[in-house]
Amino acid sequence: MSVTRQLLLTTLLTTTLFTPVFAEIYKYQDERGRWHFSDKPPEQAGVEAEIVGAKQRPAAPSKRPTTDLAKSLSESYPADNPIEKTTLAVVSVKTS
Repeated sequence: MSVTRQLLLTTLLTTTLFTPVFAEIYKYQDERGRWHFSDKPPEQAGVEAEIVGAKQRPAAPSKRPTTDLAKSLSESYPADNPIEKTTLAVVSVKTS
């Protein structure tokens, strides 16, 4: 892999990992008493939705590029429980 390509990939990954993402999550209960979570408000008339707040973690600037993305990810976004730790899995794709 050329140096230019490697630098571009590292920059893209770093930018993607440290860019904060915000989305509104709506929580509402239907007529049967079931709770629903959605990124869109309910379309049903008379149903009140509550906007659920998400944990907000500040983006930490990198002092220097790292090659250990798993370590960088776990330091930037510490998992509070095993499920969150599982969602931080890193997948590498190798092409020939």
